[in-house]
Amino acid sequence: MEGLYVRYAAPEQFEPQEFGDPDMLTDIYQVGVLLYTIFTGDAPYTGGQLATMRAVVDGEEPTAPIELREGLPAKIDSIIFKAMSREKETRYRTIGVLANELHTLRETVSARD
Repeated sequence: MEGLYVRYAAPEQFEPQEFGDPDMLTDIYQVGVLLYTIFTGDAPYTGGQLATMRAVVDGEEPTAPIELREGLPAKIDSIIFKAMSREKETRYRTIGVLANELHTLRETVSARD
């Protein structure tokens, strides 16, 4: 784990035997963590390296962004949590699909304002 910043690491980076080798879907997970951090002001998992690793590998769902920051659209939770899914096969297939989801959400929110 040397050189690995555990707050942004996907489950497969800790346990490739269980979750598969890191690949482009690992990047999707990490973008999900970045989005969580941007929208809430903090990483989804905090604490020491071992505690963070266990939370990620065990599939502990962090506090929903809409519970941490008032005014966020409810849909942001499902977008972020899908990107951060413990199982790679349930994450967005490409960064483009994730970007489209965010774009659609932004248009929906803008149309309401």
